Amino acid sequence: MDTPTIWSEICFSDYYSRPSLLKLHLDRSRQVPLTISLHYNQTELLEVVLPHVNRIHTLRIFGDTSDVLDRLASLAFPSLENLFVRLESDSVDLLLSMYSHSPTLKCLELAGLDRPLSASSLTDGLLSNSTPHGTPRFISAGSLTTLSLVGNADSWEFLRDSIHFPILESLTLGINDPMSFLEAIVAPKLECFKFSKARGTRLVCRKFNGPTSKFDNVCRPTFVPSPSGRSSKDALYMAKEFCEVFRGVRHANIHMTHILSPLFSSCALIPHDNHHIPIDNWTCLENLEIRGFSFIQLESCKYFVEWVTKRRTSGQRKLHLKLVSDDSGTCLLTIRETSNAYQVLQQCCASVELYRMPASSRRCLYVGRFTTAGEWAILHIQA
Repeated sequence: MDTPTIWSEICFSDYYSRPSLLKLHLDRSRQVPLTISLHYNQTELLEVVLPHVNRIHTLRIFGDTSDVLDRLASLAFPSLENLFVRLESDSVDLLLSMYSHSPTLKCLELAGLDRPLSASSLTDGLLSNSTPHGTPRFISAGSLTTLSLVGNADSWEFLRDSIHFPILESLTLGINDPMSFLEAIVAPKLECFKFSKARGTRLVCRKFNGPTSKFDNVCRPTFVPSPSGRSSKDALYMAKEFCEVFRGVRHANIHMTHILSPLFSSCALIPHDNHHIPIDNWTCLENLEIRGFSFIQLESCKYFVEWVTKRRTSGQRKLHLKLVSDDSGTCLLTIRETSNAYQVLQQCCASVELYRMPASSRRCLYVGRFTTAGEWAILHIQA
């Protein structure tokens, strides 16, 4: 009870109509950095936290953010490094004001980019490096190491290489026109890229227009399905185009839906090159993780198995393959011994790691619950 770090995380929903209890929590946290999660209808509790604003390290704002940002916009956040906000149409200017008072901000995650006003205001202010006269407008995008944008970007108009992120390392795009944003940014230290189609967006499917060499350092792409758990045809098309953009990939994380797509086969969408296999652009690939994996589906994935076999016969680097099942509700997973595709994978890969799924013949994996680190623990292997 006397350890301040125990009290460093505060979720307002735990203190609804109990401001005195929240004050006690804050007192016990002493001077340690704070992580605050709040909702729009909790302004009474917000007033209790404001005297400690200089200690806020991580801030998550959910719901209608206008009232909250209105109260925070004029305050300084000298210790804020992580900001997560779901935008509303009338909250963008308030966010920009708050952003300008957060000199140590490193991680910015914005969702709800679904209105033209939000998009235009955001790109004119938050992600601009300077005004037309060349003087800084808000804090420079140069402070960010992690950026996530989710929503529609219909009204965004970028000039090529107009937004500079000198130390950005991780970028997540769930916007409907990701190629325009990639063409606009310069991020020489970018290594991790994550793409997912946001719910309710209609993707603008097109090729990248510009030199792909500016993304040579991107070595860890992740392609995930939409919140519904599926990947639409246009999302699969974009995944293939990203294979063209990011050519220095060494560690990739993709979903099973991409295995079932032409990602590993001759690309039918490029009629003049029937032998083009998008993922072959990843000539440095060392590790491939496939989530949502199913042996039942794998038996019909001839393109993927053929691709792995071709890598071996052509003398390319053998892959370290990790296969992850999404069936977290299954506690006892019986191992298959008749999967021909699995046998091919074992022969052609440097290693095959199985996670929450069949591993070899006549064995069963007894899988426990999630550990504190968020991983499933294998409790017992029986021959």
